[in-house]
Amino acid sequence: MNKIYFLLFGAMLCASNATAQDTMNLPGGLRCIIHKKGKGDAAMPGSMVKVKYAGRLTNGTPFDAGTIPFQLGVGQVIQGWDEGIAVLNTGDSATLLIPSAMGYGSMGAGSIPPNADLIFDVVLLEVMKPIDHQPFDGRGLDTLKTPSGLRYIIIRKPGDTARLKDGQQVSIHYAGYLTDGSKFDASYDRSQPLEFQVGRIGLIKGWLEMLTLAGNGGKYRAIIPSNLAYGERGYPGVIPPNATLLFDMEVVSVDGVKGEGSFVPDVPKVETKPAPAAKEEPTSGKNSKKKNKKG
Repeated sequence: MNKIYFLLFGAMLCASNATAQDTMNLPGGLRCIIHKKGKGDAAMPGSMVKVKYAGRLTNGTPFDAGTIPFQLGVGQVIQGWDEGIAVLNTGDSATLLIPSAMGYGSMGAGSIPPNADLIFDVVLLEVMKPIDHQPFDGRGLDTLKTPSGLRYIIIRKPGDTARLKDGQQVSIHYAGYLTDGSKFDASYDRSQPLEFQVGRIGLIKGWLEMLTLAGNGGKYRAIIPSNLAYGERGYPGVIPPNATLLFDMEVVSVDGVKGEGSFVPDVPKVETKPAPAAKEEPTSGKNSKKKNKKG
């Protein structure tokens, strides 16, 4: 994710002359001055957090302010944020004094000049707990297949029969598994669904096709063959070469409208072949007539 992600706003968060109550000197020259202690959950690497902030240069020039959710410790923000926010509890207000090497370094960014030390006033608003999620159970349900080789199971039918279309803003929760059951990614663990515009984001082919089959409120298990996923190369360190992937997908909302759905029956209707007709024994040299034949 682009580390200029949080350079979006323009108002200051809090006064720069707040009285420090506690100062922590962290590795790399990072300093954290806590002004007010909160009583909430601690921020842990890997968790989703929501932070209110205002950034300024050491000469006092403001360059950004706002509120941002992000996953802590995975590189979605600058290193100074990943390490500084990790020492806070929900409700803490603090100032992070971030050396250039833990900010934007020699490159700078936007209105931030190269080799600039940064000051951020921050409030940790929330530590979002992972959403409890179990793999979807598709036993007893029909597995459908498309000409491309994509297979999918409708776990919950969408309340609206309209399928997703290019340009719609969608919110989707998902969990991805290898065929051995090991999970490699999940929006449920980040407590926040993936939000994007259909047709406006780079996705694997299996996802792109699955979206054309999905509706608002629907839940699906997609079985995506390697050629519609990451192919012969895989994704180093995460997905092995030639791997078939399983994705549980839930369409949470479309264009801001929350989806509703109905669960499919536990035992779907199955087409059965008629039983072969029983052989008839000849009677008195005459063929017997078939009985119970409805016209």
